[in-house]
Amino acid sequence: MTPKTFFTGLVLACAMASAILVPACGNQGEGERCSRDNNDDDCGGALVCTSGKSLGANADLCCPAPGAPISDPRCVP
Repeated sequence: MTPKTFFTGLVLACAMASAILVPACGNQGEGERCSRDNNDDDCGGALVCTSGKSLGANADLCCPAPGAPISDPRCVP
């Protein structure tokens, strides 16, 4: 194994380990990104992770539950 191949493998192994060990973001505020795959765990308070498709956005966003007042325009469909 050449030093270059070893170094490349070491860098890839470290990158994969850090991706697995780094915790997900939480307590996102209104209008901030979240992932529907995490249910509403990414969002803080009474916010829910709302599908970006339903908002016309490129990503899922933390928004108030339906019927609650909206203060961030990104949460208006």
